[in-house]
Amino acid sequence: MDMKRNQKISSLALAVLATAALGACSADDTTEAPEPAVTVAGPSEVVPTESEASASESETTPSATPTSESAAPIESVTPSSDAQLVAGTVEDAAIARELALAHVADAGGAGGVVIGQDLEDRDNRWDVDVLAGDQLYEVKVRTTGESTATDEQESADDDDRDAAAASVTVEQAIDAALAHTAGIIEEIKWEDDDRAGWKVDVVPTGQDDEVELRVDPSTAAVTVEG
Repeated sequence: MDMKRNQKISSLALAVLATAALGACSADDTTEAPEPAVTVAGPSEVVPTESEASASESETTPSATPTSESAAPIESVTPSSDAQLVAGTVEDAAIARELALAHVADAGGAGGVVIGQDLEDRDNRWDVDVLAGDQLYEVKVRTTGESTATDEQESADDDDRDAAAASVTVEQAIDAALAHTAGIIEEIKWEDDDRAGWKVDVVPTGQDDEVELRVDPSTAAVTVEG
């Protein structure tokens, strides 16, 4: 009898222990898992999205295409009408001939031919001889002011006609003479002495005394006279 009672007590004790163990397990299962820690980034740690980064670059990056600026206008320089010709140069002598021919044409002398010119002084004043028809015109010309006036008009002679008919013109004779001796033209005229031809007086560059040259009227060959 006592043995049975002891067995019941032992069984009851085991049941109590099992119940307690089950309660402990149940309590462990219902324990909530801790929430993950949330890290809040500071202002300097905020990473912009791709669209925000693209918008920011478009605002801060200057355009690759340069803006067009109007170019400063280029001034055209017109030579002054007061520019002085150097007296006795090829250009000065040519202008004197052109003015003299125009003057004679206005005076009724058609088909004029220059057969001589003389630089009166170093103030761009020339005496230009023009043969037109059977008349010889001596025209005073100032190239700087482009003024002209007839100084003399007379009948032409054989020497005048020979000069006008020469194969080498006054202009060509001047070019040949200056190619031989560079300088200032003092005078060119036709001479018919021992041998006909052009006599050209040139003051060489850097010198004061003139040199007398003879230009062949057919070949333009140049020789020094004297």
